[in-house]
Amino acid sequence: LTGQRPFNGSNTRQLLMQHINGSPDLSALPESDQPIIARSLNKKPDDRWPSCGDMVKQLKMSGSPLAMLLAAQARGVAPSEPAMSQLRPAGTP
Repeated sequence: LTGQRPFNGSNTRQLLMQHINGSPDLSALPESDQPIIARSLNKKPDDRWPSCGDMVKQLKMSGSPLAMLLAAQARGVAPSEPAMSQLRPAGTP
């Protein structure tokens, strides 16, 4: 989605250890999306969203670019270029 992975390990062991012990780097996401996506990636399942629908509702309420992308995909249409450009880090094609 952003062109940046949430963990930067260069091999399987590093990625596994980062996933188990670290926090994902969500800085490439818009600020309004970061806490919502962070909750969905929580290590403890009970601390995650009760359902995907609940997470999407929260994204929609935040007015986030990610919500616009999800809504467009749900309707089966391609999102607009302005919406996509909000999801990309500056300077990313």
